[in-house]
Amino acid sequence: MTDSREGLNAIQYLAHSDGGWRTLSQDFLPWQAIYWWFRCIIWRFMFQTIRDVALMLDGVTTRKW
Repeated sequence: MTDSREGLNAIQYLAHSDGGWRTLSQDFLPWQAIYWWFRCIIWRFMFQTIRDVALMLDGVTTRKW
């Protein structure tokens, strides 16, 4: 997906409409593309959170990239 803003708008639309992925408005990209983009974001944040918790448990306070 080239336009991340469009993806965020689609996810926001889904959150407020209480609909499923397949009920996504035709104004957005196909639901499969939005779902794939959403999964990539969740995957990245999930592992970042796991890493941050592990660092907290180890007593590390600064990030070293």
